[in-house]
Amino acid sequence: MRRDTEAPMRARPPADVERKDAILFGLTFRQVVILTVTGLIIYAAWTALARTVPPTVFLIGAIPVAGFAFVLAVGRRDGIPFDAWLVHAIRHGRRTSSSRPTVRSPRPPPGRTPPPAAATSSRCPRRCECRPRASPQTG
Repeated sequence: MRRDTEAPMRARPPADVERKDAILFGLTFRQVVILTVTGLIIYAAWTALARTVPPTVFLIGAIPVAGFAFVLAVGRRDGIPFDAWLVHAIRHGRRTSSSRPTVRSPRPPPGRTPPPAAATSSRCPRRCECRPRASPQTG
């Protein structure tokens, strides 16, 4: 039972409710997955190439891959995670390069003749008498 003299219970919401939950070392689940998959790919490449490639040469190739994965996982651009931004950029590039550009030309397509109303003439296309009005200064 509640008494009227007690202060009402209030809960304060967190200040940043849009922030993703950190699960490991301050990284979100998405970031952990990106870094884990990259680590597994680098490890698989090392186990496959360990007998043929010197460790120094392998590190020279693996460090840029790991760096790109880190930037992809942690980076942000325009307030969007970098991996999502990169996916959007790739989709936009495919959409704009695969679709045909819209050509707005007054000429008809090849093989078609223009309609008679579109033929060049001195008249207005609406066939009205468009005469310039005399200005009051010239009479």
